[in-house]
Amino acid sequence: MIRGNRRWYVATLCTAVLLGCQDLLPVKAGEAIVYATGVVSADGIAKDIAIRFDRQACVLKGDVQLRDASGLGVLVLTQPSTGWAVRNYAFPRGGPLLRGYLNIAGVLLSYPLVRGTTRITRVDAVAIDGTIDWTLGHPSGLGTDSTTSRVRTVGTFHAVKVCEP
Repeated sequence: MIRGNRRWYVATLCTAVLLGCQDLLPVKAGEAIVYATGVVSADGIAKDIAIRFDRQACVLKGDVQLRDASGLGVLVLTQPSTGWAVRNYAFPRGGPLLRGYLNIAGVLLSYPLVRGTTRITRVDAVAIDGTIDWTLGHPSGLGTDSTTSRVRTVGTFHAVKVCEP
């Protein structure tokens, strides 16, 4: 009888501890399966990067933000001046202008969209869904496509219109 009570007590205590630790987990909002891989150049040093944006996909002030598990890296799709619509966007050419950029923790640079396509498949009062196939980096000259930093970014997202901290 005492052994059974002990097991129940230990199981209850373990459950309470696990539930208490849930507050420390990153907040999940929206969904994304987006990968960024490539080379970034910061302070004259080239670094290989591989980032998975799957922590949070949300809309903040009209922009879609995809955040990595650490919460320190963010991939941003800036809202077009015409507003979001179900359509294909191509940069640098292709109708309404859609820009994007990548911020990486520990690197004091933003890497802008150099070329790519964005397909928005759903826009409503609750969410924005889409796919991206981008190259981000720093152009080495005006009108050229060569970069000192090059990051290929591909994936899908379902961004909700609420961003959690």
